[in-house]
Amino acid sequence: WNDGYRRDRSFLHRLCTYPPPPSNNGHHNHHHHHHHSNNKKSGDVKVTPDTTYEEFTKSLLECAAYSPDAYSDVRRIMNRDEPVSSARLYYDELVVRAKESAVAGAKSFR
Repeated sequence: WNDGYRRDRSFLHRLCTYPPPPSNNGHHNHHHHHHHSNNKKSGDVKVTPDTTYEEFTKSLLECAAYSPDAYSDVRRIMNRDEPVSSARLYYDELVVRAKESAVAGAKSFR
């Protein structure tokens, strides 16, 4: 099942990290300045130590809403929970990482 998790995880990671281009702009301007820090769209999945699993999956589905395929993939990943759903594993991983960086951030303030 590890392979399945790895596949699901990279899919979820892509979904969280690269929100799809908005499909409503007809003119393509080819100035791709990737200032990802200041224009966080609501489509970004952000997990903090306080994020609940429900909030996490909801924002995943919002990210996937641009594509019926991605959306059904997310649902499939969330619903397939033997032994445990990949979405839950990925969530746990992100929470641990968020906690660690929160701790690291708190340490660096001393």
